[in-house]
Amino acid sequence: MQDRKPSSKELHNKLQDALEAFEASPWRVQVLDNDPSIHIEDDLEELNLPDLDAYWDLVYECIQIAMQNPLKCYAHRTRLKSSYSTLYDQPLWPFKVKHPDWKPLIYFKFCILKDNSGKSYIHIDCHEDRI
Repeated sequence: MQDRKPSSKELHNKLQDALEAFEASPWRVQVLDNDPSIHIEDDLEELNLPDLDAYWDLVYECIQIAMQNPLKCYAHRTRLKSSYSTLYDQPLWPFKVKHPDWKPLIYFKFCILKDNSGKSYIHIDCHEDRI
């Protein structure tokens, strides 16, 4: 189900949750699929990145860029809910940012899950904007 676009404050809070997951010890970043190479391999190739470390650095930088203007960077007209079986009906957070190292916009999407240990960033996408 989709409804109104999230507020700037809500978007900022989700981006802050994402940063906290990246900065947590232990690291609280997961990939949607069980095998990250299947999910991320195409994005790595499309972005021409040498390895996963460079990929995660890019994602982290994109989150920081989106925090500068969350409402402008939000990449959907309304709230977005997941239809992925492992995240069914969870809120998804899609953003597009202008990264200084890329000519096209960079699109990334994630979900934040909370449990007794804290908040986890569940990674879904990071690639050049295809629209």
